[in-house]
Amino acid sequence: MSSTDTAGNPTDCRGQLPAVKNGKIIDMVNAWTAATDQPFISFEYFPPKTPEGVVKLHKVIDEMCKQKPLFVDFTWGAGGSSADLTLELSKTSQQKHNVMVSGAATAAPVALRPPAAPVPSPVRARGVRVR
Repeated sequence: MSSTDTAGNPTDCRGQLPAVKNGKIIDMVNAWTAATDQPFISFEYFPPKTPEGVVKLHKVIDEMCKQKPLFVDFTWGAGGSSADLTLELSKTSQQKHNVMVSGAATAAPVALRPPAAPVPSPVRARGVRVR
């Protein structure tokens, strides 16, 4: 579990954690690794299949965010979930849990998208920050 030192800096079993500004995931990873040799934490979630599962997932995310992950991830289309649910979970998690979200695409959508394809406009339209 994370806590803070006397100066208000986050600490856990790794010691004092570097302060990393939210932004592009790669920039956050680079800032972390430049500041410490300690590993960062990230979590990946599969979108649930039911509305009850969404409520439960947010409770889990809230609890797990106490570990101060650098970011969390929702696997796009996992278990047949819709893109809309993945986008909504991403947006809501950024707002509700104050955590950066990185979207991970499953192999099928990646294989179908051209290598230099832009981020789909629904992602940006929902206010999800993209890397």
